[in-house]
Amino acid sequence: MIKSIFVFFAGFKNKGLPVILILMVHFFTSCYQENSRQVSCLQGGDYEFLERYNLPGTMCTDELCVFYQKIWKEIFMEKNKLTEGNFREHIEVLNSGINEWNDGFSFRVGYKIKVDWAITYNEDTFIVKIEKNNTLYPSLDIPRDSFLEKGDILKAVNGRAFGSDVIKYSNCRNLKFSTLSEALDRLISKAQVNTLCSNWMNIDRYTGNFILEAWAQFENEDNSCIFGKIDLFTGETFIEETVCKLID
Repeated sequence: MIKSIFVFFAGFKNKGLPVILILMVHFFTSCYQENSRQVSCLQGGDYEFLERYNLPGTMCTDELCVFYQKIWKEIFMEKNKLTEGNFREHIEVLNSGINEWNDGFSFRVGYKIKVDWAITYNEDTFIVKIEKNNTLYPSLDIPRDSFLEKGDILKAVNGRAFGSDVIKYSNCRNLKFSTLSEALDRLISKAQVNTLCSNWMNIDRYTGNFILEAWAQFENEDNSCIFGKIDLFTGETFIEETVCKLID
């Protein structure tokens, strides 16, 4: 390699010493930066992140739960313009329940969303009964101290009142990448590092698209990591260098 370097610089002998020195400084500086900015990470299974949810969980099957799960499905399909066939193909309901808390009772449902090889998990929640003395959201015309109908739940969901939310899902059926590895390789290339490890897949709350997240730690640097996201439908990327303690 050293011989090749001298052959390379010999071609500049007529251009003067300053040019050669500049090129040599640039060459060795680039090599140093490349070697000192290497990253490393430990890649787990492609869908290992799903284990954090202790799936599948338990389905609530009493009459009230079944009633509100039906309402959730209707709102989910209407909001995301899904047909019954789309829903069956991409959504797998895994758990549900009604929980009591300070503001009343809320219905919760957990489900997997799958498009080809991309899989993630999400939970939607909405208020179903507001405590009778609760005065929050006074402009929202929703009855207190009685179980809510679909129209009232829609008001709560649209206003995100009492923690109510049903995810936006873009219902795009064509991923931009044929495999997870291909998407990860694109993100590594955009990040200009030697590797990244995928650690999360989720749905972007604004676009409804699948997002793959990945990270790695810089070697020989104290608490310095690189974090990246790639939209699996559009290929758009986001790259950030950050402290490692913020990486989950």
